[in-house]
Amino acid sequence: MTHESDGLTREELYEQVWTEPMATLAKKYGLSDVGLAKICRKMRIPLPWRGYWQKKGAGQALRPTPLPKLPASASKTMHRVVFRRTEKSLNGVEAGGPVQEQEQYESREENRIVVAETLVDPHPLVVDTVKALRRAKPDEHGYLRPMSQSHLSVLSVHVTLDSADRAMCIFDTLLKGLDTRGYTTTTQGGDHPSTTVRIGEENIRITLEERVDRTERQTPATGKRQERMWSFRQYQWIATGHLSLRIDHSYLGIRCCWTDGKKQRLETCLNRFIIGLVAAAEALKTQRLAQEARERAWRAEEERRLIEERKRQEEASRIRALDHAATRWRKCNLLREYIRAVRAAAECTGDLTADTPLTQWIAWAEAYVNRIDPLFPAPSIPIDPEQHLPPWQRAALYSTSNPNRITEDL
Repeated sequence: MTHESDGLTREELYEQVWTEPMATLAKKYGLSDVGLAKICRKMRIPLPWRGYWQKKGAGQALRPTPLPKLPASASKTMHRVVFRRTEKSLNGVEAGGPVQEQEQYESREENRIVVAETLVDPHPLVVDTVKALRRAKPDEHGYLRPMSQSHLSVLSVHVTLDSADRAMCIFDTLLKGLDTRGYTTTTQGGDHPSTTVRIGEENIRITLEERVDRTERQTPATGKRQERMWSFRQYQWIATGHLSLRIDHSYLGIRCCWTDGKKQRLETCLNRFIIGLVAAAEALKTQRLAQEARERAWRAEEERRLIEERKRQEEASRIRALDHAATRWRKCNLLREYIRAVRAAAECTGDLTADTPLTQWIAWAEAYVNRIDPLFPAPSIPIDPEQHLPPWQRAALYSTSNPNRITEDL
């Protein structure tokens, strides 16, 4: 039930759009961000680009896109918009999602899409597709396969020659209806052209296709070969003239195909197809947001794992440094004890004089022990012996075949 109306001029809506995010602003008027964006596009109001609010929140100075002037022939609806709030929207709850809004829009008689029998002022994408189809040759199934042409934007259409005119009329009417509703359509060339409709931040691929039935026929072998071979089978492809519009996405949980039936013609399904496109956009948005949430959770978990791994490596490095310093200290004590024993024995035999080789060796040994002693001349924090070594050298440091390995049996 409608309780009140909010009217805004084009300039006022432009100021609000660039003042707060679309999702927040849309809730004030009981709309979705997609619905409000569609209204803005109809009124030719530029919208903030993706990432605008994140950069602005980070303190960057950004200039809004200027509001363009409307042509003199612009209708009154492009100068002013009226938002009607319902009881739910007044209580702070969104009245309906984009799909419901699109259903209400498509249900109005003035918005009913009618397909013309012939092309009149065709859409530019249809013009390019018609040019490509005229030069195309049928494939083994009878479909017209246009050759890859970089200068032409070919729609994703798979039809036979007899259905090409009707298919182009349907596609032309659909593209014009999408443009009117503020949804842009693009194509991607190549040997397998694709057509994409942009709704909000989602890209939906669509295809128009004719059903071709396959039948088997037997052609008996003739002549001399008949005696040594069986009759072989060939498939015959028969065009049915039944056209379908399909949303080329899987696992959306919504209807993705509209087709000719016994009484239904595809021409009468274009309004429902557009509703399906909006539903597909919402499904893709839900999937995208869920995927982004999973990626954020994965990145947070990966960051936590990296922090834990870094802590583990730092702790292992400290332990290695301590073990190495303790091993060197124990080795120094053992060597000093041995040097003292050598000196005592030399003094008993009278070999300890200033010029003997034994005296020189004892001096060198004492200097060597002082050089490797971690506590001489003053204690310091032990250093990991592996921190500057590549992995293969770290393994060799503790290898049993290395005579210079660090051991704890000294």
